[in-house]
Amino acid sequence: MLPVSINGDRIMFVCLVVILCSRPSLGQTTDIVLDFVNQTFCSSCPYSSNVFPRHDQSRPVEVDLSFSIAAITRFDEITGHLNMVGQLKMNWNDELVMDTLNKSYHTFKELCLPTDFVWTPTISIFNSVDNSVSTLGDSAHNVRIDMTSGDVEWTFGLVSKTGCSVDATKYPFDVQKCTLIFTPRGYIDTEIYFNVERSGIKLNEFTGNEEWNLTGTEVSTKVVNRQAFLSCEITLARKPTFFMINMALPIFLLAILNTLVFLLPAETGERVGYAIAAFLTFAVFLSLLSASLPQSSFPMPLLSYYMLIMLLLSSTITFVTVFNLRFHFVKTNLPVPKFLQTIVGRPCCNRSESNSLPKLVMESAVMDRRCDDKVVSCGTNGYRPGILGDHHDPTQTVNRKMIGKTLDKTFFIAYWFIYICVSLGFYIKVQQVSD
Repeated sequence: MLPVSINGDRIMFVCLVVILCSRPSLGQTTDIVLDFVNQTFCSSCPYSSNVFPRHDQSRPVEVDLSFSIAAITRFDEITGHLNMVGQLKMNWNDELVMDTLNKSYHTFKELCLPTDFVWTPTISIFNSVDNSVSTLGDSAHNVRIDMTSGDVEWTFGLVSKTGCSVDATKYPFDVQKCTLIFTPRGYIDTEIYFNVERSGIKLNEFTGNEEWNLTGTEVSTKVVNRQAFLSCEITLARKPTFFMINMALPIFLLAILNTLVFLLPAETGERVGYAIAAFLTFAVFLSLLSASLPQSSFPMPLLSYYMLIMLLLSSTITFVTVFNLRFHFVKTNLPVPKFLQTIVGRPCCNRSESNSLPKLVMESAVMDRRCDDKVVSCGTNGYRPGILGDHHDPTQTVNRKMIGKTLDKTFFIAYWFIYICVSLGFYIKVQQVSD
């Protein structure tokens, strides 16, 4: 006869679960299962789910915890939140559940019961960022009891959202280490502790992630203020292909195109607009990059420094372009500085007669003389004796437009070289930090 203190509907539900979940064995019948349930889990029975499952209450319970990751649904580097979906399995030994077992009569080997009927450890995620930090598992997940040893296995699904410290120094070649920390709330380390050798992370059912590679796992345990903690650390390496194609390559090509402003004819009047458009494009890329990185001043991503250097170089190109246009269009009677005359005029020294001096200067300097077809080389002072006179200096023939064209070529080569060096330096530095 069933005890009157137990609700009949609840007992019928438990019996149904037990019959469906129990492993078939010789002599097992519904009456045998009901007999064990009535003798063990009634309100007046010796077993209680509120009592620590040890005959000697000073002995601790060893919990084996295994987390099987199914998928990484999201990793937000800005907020530092890692979302994962998986399955958590806990194992421990319950001594009290075997007290009423009659091995000669209760012949079943396993028993499946709702969690409300047995003691379960109050495990929670210590670094969870959910609004409510509650104990893992609920009554919808049944426990499986090995009736030969008293070992209890509890398996249930887990959707976690934990905090993770993000180090974006090597972005987009960064490697992040995130930790899932479990702790038995309400129990000290002498009551519940984790077996690190039997605990771990399983990747058998891991489906992968489109942005991250899971490259390693590590499990460790520690005790802080008499509370046990089990840390499950996962290592994530970013897949840089998307960023390299959509960000890095356009930035590098934009830098090369920015130098072409010096090859654009000054007469078109489009140089300043071209330079400013390139500068604003760099600013847009910098804002897009800032939106995808954590708002942290330390450590700063190397990519932020790289983009800042690119932006500064683009601004200097705009300044140099405006400055150089003055040599093309300014009208002044002031003489050209001698050092500019020397720099611009020196390449003319070893040219042929037809190219050694501008046509206008040749006409004004030798109006009454006829040049022969012989090529006359410059003397030590950089002029051609016999045609312009022994005291003529070719640098006096240099005008401001020639200076502007020479500066255009010089700045084009210089900035092109600087952009290449900065890009290579950034890539090498990131690889060194990654190693």
